[in-house]
Amino acid sequence: MSVDQPMPVRPYNRRMAGRIARRAGVDETGVAVSFGFSSWVAMLILGLLADLPLPYVGLLVTLVGFTWHRIVLVTETNVYVMKDWPFHYPGRVIAQYKREPGVTVLGNTHDNGLVRFLLRGQLKFTDGVTVYHGFIFIKRSQYIQSEANRSPDPQSTGSSAW
Repeated sequence: MSVDQPMPVRPYNRRMAGRIARRAGVDETGVAVSFGFSSWVAMLILGLLADLPLPYVGLLVTLVGFTWHRIVLVTETNVYVMKDWPFHYPGRVIAQYKREPGVTVLGNTHDNGLVRFLLRGQLKFTDGVTVYHGFIFIKRSQYIQSEANRSPDPQSTGSSAW
């Protein structure tokens, strides 16, 4: 994925980003959002359990494992990494970055193919903060990587249709 040709963010993700921005009290329009984990071990265990098609398992993982959940929110001008409370309510801001090329890298360049596959949803930021997204559905991480590494649009008016 090149920075010159960004991946278009789907409307449902843009709406969720707006909702998360409002919940966080950020006075900006949300562009893209992703939910991940603070460690790769938590991503492996909790991510796999949450993706199982069993009743109430996802709810149980949300309530038990929220300590390791992270939200990555891209707004018009900034990128935020926040702690996640149950049911996707943003907590404390862990890191804040300006949107600019090179602010985050998606994936892992490890020599081992299995490790590279498991960590393909990893978002690593310029100061070393890392958020691990589950390896099955990484589309949201791709949105973050695409939007965070673009400079903000100077014609942006701050208004949102969502």
